[in-house]
Amino acid sequence: MTQDHLMSIKEFSQFTGISQSALRYYDEIGVFAPNVRKPNGYRYYTPEQITAVNFVQVMSFLKVPLKTIRGLADERGPRQLMTTLLEHSTTLNNELRRISDLYSLMSVYQNLINEGLNVDEDSISVRTIESIPIVLGPPACFERDAEYHEPFLEFYDDANMRRVNLAYPIGGYFASLDVFLKTPGSPQMFFSLDPTGGDEIAAGDYLVGYARGHYGVVSNLPERLVAYADEHGLKLDGPLYKLYILDEVSEPDPDRYLLRVLATLA
Repeated sequence: MTQDHLMSIKEFSQFTGISQSALRYYDEIGVFAPNVRKPNGYRYYTPEQITAVNFVQVMSFLKVPLKTIRGLADERGPRQLMTTLLEHSTTLNNELRRISDLYSLMSVYQNLINEGLNVDEDSISVRTIESIPIVLGPPACFERDAEYHEPFLEFYDDANMRRVNLAYPIGGYFASLDVFLKTPGSPQMFFSLDPTGGDEIAAGDYLVGYARGHYGVVSNLPERLVAYADEHGLKLDGPLYKLYILDEVSEPDPDRYLLRVLATLA
């Protein structure tokens, strides 16, 4: 091999698209070495190595760990590589599920915030709602001497055991409008908008209203719902769902939180 047949690390980097720093690192950890290393430390590569380094590029693109690539660098064959790829596919599938979960969570917040930014919050309206997947918690026990946060923490403990993603917004379930009117700040159950739990807010027609304020503050929303239903001859029969569509995630001022109530129409 003469000097004319060798390529400097700069030239090799230009041909392969691999940065010089990456080539040096590959050499240091034993993944891919230059053909010649001069006494002055300069690295030189042969044209044939442009093809050979493609193994490292493909494996790196697939996010195969460098430790695994190093183990296959000198001794590999179709069977060994197939085993490696099958094992790595499990890692990629897990990552794919994680990213899918992140997109789902992001979509939920985007939809709620978009609603909060564009809704006429002083209005009461009838709206047809598509099915919304949720996770219902255990019955919330608001005993007379108990602190409000105690049943909420019980929901959290139960959700953790069930592997519910608590990054999703959490709302309150009431069996009926009458229950909500009596204790608007004390839901009978908490629920999460985590879509993996198997429960749902059923598709159908709902009376929808909004109110601003900190958690537990419903202002005159219950009275407005009843007045609208009476005025329009509507019968409210079924569960009511309470959710802050703008909360601490998007609104730093608690007095600016935006509550949405869905009351089931008969």
